[in-house]
Amino acid sequence: MVALWPNLTVFRPIALLSRMHHGMVSYQLNPNVAASLDGSLQDGLKIYSAAQQFLRQYDALLAWGYSNEEERGRPNIVFKVAGSSPAAVDITTAFNRLGIGTNNTVTYTVSQETTLILAAMKGMAEALKSGISITQAYETNMGGRLESHLREVEVERILKVTIERVEDKKGFLSELAEDLGATAEIHYMASLDEKIRVICSFKYLKSLSHPAFISAITGSKKDKKSKEKTSAYLSRLESDIGLAGTFVAQRVYEIFFSSRSRPKWLLHLRNMFGLSAKQAAEIMDKIDLLPASKRKPNDTYFTLAKRNLTNTEFPNHQLAVLQASRHLGFRLKAFENAVLHSQDSGVLNRLLRLNDFRRAYELTPELLGILRKVGIHGNFGRQGLAPKDWATFGSVVKTMKEFTDAYNEFKKNCVDFVLEAARAPRTS
Repeated sequence: MVALWPNLTVFRPIALLSRMHHGMVSYQLNPNVAASLDGSLQDGLKIYSAAQQFLRQYDALLAWGYSNEEERGRPNIVFKVAGSSPAAVDITTAFNRLGIGTNNTVTYTVSQETTLILAAMKGMAEALKSGISITQAYETNMGGRLESHLREVEVERILKVTIERVEDKKGFLSELAEDLGATAEIHYMASLDEKIRVICSFKYLKSLSHPAFISAITGSKKDKKSKEKTSAYLSRLESDIGLAGTFVAQRVYEIFFSSRSRPKWLLHLRNMFGLSAKQAAEIMDKIDLLPASKRKPNDTYFTLAKRNLTNTEFPNHQLAVLQASRHLGFRLKAFENAVLHSQDSGVLNRLLRLNDFRRAYELTPELLGILRKVGIHGNFGRQGLAPKDWATFGSVVKTMKEFTDAYNEFKKNCVDFVLEAARAPRTS
């Protein structure tokens, strides 16, 4: 809350002038209650109520003399709801039903993001039917983390096949760990599988074409041609995986926001919920796809659009995107509405051989049925990730552990600080 309040005020004028369409600040809900509807609502509404009290006082000065069509003190907050369990569907609907925006996170797959956009739509429609104003909602696509997961799975597979042909397995792994800077972390690990898992993690191996990894894999190959073939395979696999997040983002955008799909959703919202044309349009206008966790400039350039898309960038990524634009021959015009541009079908076909990418890219039978009713047809596949399987998907497991560990560590530091301050001698 201490960090949040200044951010709310910085973006407050934008939020009020746009009627809660822009200027939103994301607040991460407690990951320990991510699978609980009641727990998440309690956590969110406590923060929302406190922010409301603060902003009523702020708006009394900031908005004096302006139209009061937008209620005073209404927080320009969207709550980050983790798509780590089926509860995320109910949580997303519940917040939007109250006119409170959501930002779904821990989302990597077309089926997750499609399901949660539908949940946001439902909540928004019910809010408007009750006379409640709605807030912008976001559907995050954590493409970079999906790619990291796919890479780790493939690196582990390749390394395990390679190590079967090596006599001194511990020595082989120790040498590779030293080249990658992972020696200290694996030093006390007895299990080869544990060591392989650490060595193959994105923390140490950020590319299949890393020279140390290529050298380790091809080291036993005596003929130059065989080494070159292996190196080319690894480089192509790395390039393919680097487009996995883009493929997911583009498919979600096509399903909801393309010129072919948007009119069908507008009609569906009107028929399904008895909304006016204006209300249906407001819902469609207030849902954005949000590509995140980017690793390279094209993660941004390939997901640019004129509407229904918000790109978030860390400062280092902003700089990388800027530097890419300064390369000779760069044309920004070539990326206009790039989220709708087709990528290489050969790359997609190769990616679909990876089981976890197929689960990330395809839809479920249930979602296919919903899309058919809306009038959206396509070759979407049927092996997508079902809500009951969200919690066990590799990217979800890793991210939720990171989020939960960070939350608990921060909580512990706060408590320790207060206890230390309470024990400190008081001065008169």
